[in-house]
Amino acid sequence: MKTTVIAFTVLMTLFVSPICAADQDMEVKKAVIAAAGGAAAGGLTFAAVGSGGLVIAGTALSIGAAPFIAAGAVVGLAGYGVYSAFAEPEAKAPNVAVKPKLVQSGH
Repeated sequence: MKTTVIAFTVLMTLFVSPICAADQDMEVKKAVIAAAGGAAAGGLTFAAVGSGGLVIAGTALSIGAAPFIAAGAVVGLAGYGVYSAFAEPEAKAPNVAVKPKLVQSGH
């Protein structure tokens, strides 16, 4: 099972690398790297701890590797959000070009 989790983590890293290389926006690269790093940390946490369980009202549910990896990606993105909130305290206006609206006369 640990081999499968490690293989999935390496596969995810190989999937994320071309996305980072193709995109020119540095903030997108930082977000993708944060998500991939969090997912890798979630996968390694699962490899170290093992599967978990959730018991609600007498019903038990086994938690496998996927929720650990997904939660790691969410925590990684949350960390990036905190970083970006403190890195640039000024809110930047979106880079949108405004086109003038052509008005046609109604003759």
